[in-house]
Amino acid sequence: MGSSKKYKYVKRDRILPKASVASVPSAAAGSAAAAVAMAAEASGGAVKPLNGMQFVVIGKTSKKKADVGKVVAELGGKLVTVVNDKVAACISTKGSVMYELLLAILLVYSTCIMPHKAVLLHATFE
Repeated sequence: MGSSKKYKYVKRDRILPKASVASVPSAAAGSAAAAVAMAAEASGGAVKPLNGMQFVVIGKTSKKKADVGKVVAELGGKLVTVVNDKVAACISTKGSVMYELLLAILLVYSTCIMPHKAVLLHATFE
């Protein structure tokens, strides 16, 4: 911030042409964007923002799990019960996240302080 020069905007020509929605499938044939666009055309409706995404609810939320599932489904997503590599996001509250974080910290701490007990604990869950 020691420079006394002020930034001056310089208009430049756009190098890439602006893409329209209709040109996306032909330009990106075989891509995920093309697949979503083709699915929207086949269903006769607009592309839903959560189309093909999976979500999981962790802990207590202000709404019932069924209500959250309906909202996710209306937006094109799917509510699942198992966390795996296909889950896009976890839906939770700040309190539940803090609780899970505290448990993780305690587990790491107990592993560092008492490694022999952590091995026994790990062996009982396998």
